[in-house]
Amino acid sequence: MFGAFMEGRFAVILVAALLIVPSLSYGFPFGGQTQVHHYCYNQAIYALLSPPRGGPYIWTPSTKTYQFGPPRGVGQWLLGLTGPPYYCVVTRSPIFVKEGMSIMMMGSSGAAAPSYRAPTGGGLFPTSPSPSPSPTPSPSPSPTPPSPGPTTLGRVLISEVFGAVDSARGNDPQHEWVEIYNGSRDAVDLSGWTLADASSTDSIPQGVTLAPGKLLVITATSTLRTYWSSIPSDVRIVALDTAIGNGLSPAGDRVTLLQGQTIIDTVSWGANSQAFSPAATVLQSGRSLARTSFSTDTDTAQDWVHRTPNPGQ
Repeated sequence: MFGAFMEGRFAVILVAALLIVPSLSYGFPFGGQTQVHHYCYNQAIYALLSPPRGGPYIWTPSTKTYQFGPPRGVGQWLLGLTGPPYYCVVTRSPIFVKEGMSIMMMGSSGAAAPSYRAPTGGGLFPTSPSPSPSPTPSPSPSPTPPSPGPTTLGRVLISEVFGAVDSARGNDPQHEWVEIYNGSRDAVDLSGWTLADASSTDSIPQGVTLAPGKLLVITATSTLRTYWSSIPSDVRIVALDTAIGNGLSPAGDRVTLLQGQTIIDTVSWGANSQAFSPAATVLQSGRSLARTSFSTDTDTAQDWVHRTPNPGQ
């Protein structure tokens, strides 16, 4: 009990210390496409950006944002100035923290890449000049989907799993869901691909195509948006009309995405170590199991973290 008490005190002290860190003023410019997007416990948002001036950045509630609000998710382009280092508390137990430059002022060009001339010499991250100056950010999204940046793995991934449905988010297993991300540079036809748990397999319906840099959500029922109004309108929801597998077990199960007999991606948790051993920890009620990055895949539990669910973003 004393150990748990000290852990709790440590967590409180750590969070308090991290929130105090950004006390100086800096002005490093940044700009790139969001490749990783995490909500943090300390009311912050972690965003890993691709070039031309990429890197890890953290939006806080005190950030001056314009018209577009805070970072919305993977694929969005961000432009602005940063402050001193800041820390995103991803999980509290165990303590898991990600560092990045604090976003001081931020605009957005929506989904499309802006023209951009990076400053030469000095700066926090390596840069190279672009042929045209940066225009005023425009809120109009591109009519074509963005291509993922060079920091992605270049293939389709399982990006998030929600398998411990709480009462505020529907019924279990009907409202369990799995999020898929296309990290390649081409649209992928998922027709006939299968999604399996440890017990059974379901086929993805015909005609399901996933554009590059986009997400889709696979679930049992078409009523999922009733419980997740935050899912962007352009994110497709694929209803299987049956539970994923025989229903995901929070205590131990796996999710595997297959093309024919080829395993495209897989994750396991709790008592199930079929994907990797040791597996990720058991699913927590009302929380999802999500990838920490689209740029690395070690095929270990270190690639995954429990967080506040964020389907389609």
